[in-house]
Order: sequence, then structure tokens, then C-alpha cells
Amino acid sequence: MAPITIPTKFTVASWNQNPLQYGADLPFKPCIATSEREYTGEMEGNATAAYTMFKYATAEGKDDGCFYGMQVFTGTLQGRKGSFAAHVSGTFVGGRVEGRLDIVSESSTDELKGIMGSGTLVVSDVPATVARRKVDPGYKDVVEGKLTYEL
Repeated sequence: MAPITIPTKFTVASWNQNPLQYGADLPFKPCIATSEREYTGEMEGNATAAYTMFKYATAEGKDDGCFYGMQVFTGTLQGRKGSFAAHVSGTFVGGRVEGRLDIVSESSTDELKGIMGSGTLVVSDVPATVARRKVDPGYKDVVEGKLTYEL
């Protein structure tokens, strides 16, 4: 079957960020972050993600950097129920987040068994005050994205 691109939207339901402690004085701040997301539309369900992040402060007072991690989605994709894991990597620059998701081979379940593909995510403007908080349970951000998959 040929790859299909579908639009998705997700809401960031939670964000928890913890700095890693290093003895050396580094020009960047390493940290671990976890996130919960709620997807709506043709991709309906929840995802849990964990990232390793490297951040550095800019002259404008925002944190720029990069991240790498995993995301596990559980729900329905165009009416097919199941779950899958994806490797996630990307950058955040000037409050804009751009990332790539690659579905992990053999990670899918149920009606999504055998799914393959990749996707992108974009958060156009994350305020610096939100990005620096350890936990902000009131933070919600609806994000436009797309996922290309093959069944």
C-alpha cells in the first residue's frame, strides 16, 4: 500500500522537565523531559513521550536546543485501533519546535500491527516562561502536524 499523509492535531496535556547535574561547567543545560499528549482527528488517542534535551540560553532570553526521545501512541488511526512507538528528534529555536517521528519497527499492536512510516511535528510558538517551568499543569497548546504511514 502506498504511504498516506493525514493531518493531526494534538494538545500538550502535561510537561515535566528536570535538569541533569554535571560537575563540569557546560555551555548547555542537559535535561530530561516527559510529556503527555492528546490527539484528535484522524489520529485519536493519547501519547506519552520522554526526551533527552540539550538547551542553551540565547540573548533574547529563550532556550534553544535539540531533543531526542521516544513516544508511545495508543488510540485509533483512521479508525484502526492499536498502539505504536516512535523515535522522536528535533530542535527548538526561538520558541519554535520542529521534530521528526519515525515509527519503531515491530512496535505496533492490534489493528495497527505492521504500521511503518514517519511524521513531523511543529509547535509554532512556545513562550519562554512556559518552556522553563518544571511543571505547568495549566499549559495546553494545540499543535498542527502530519503523520505519513503505511499499513
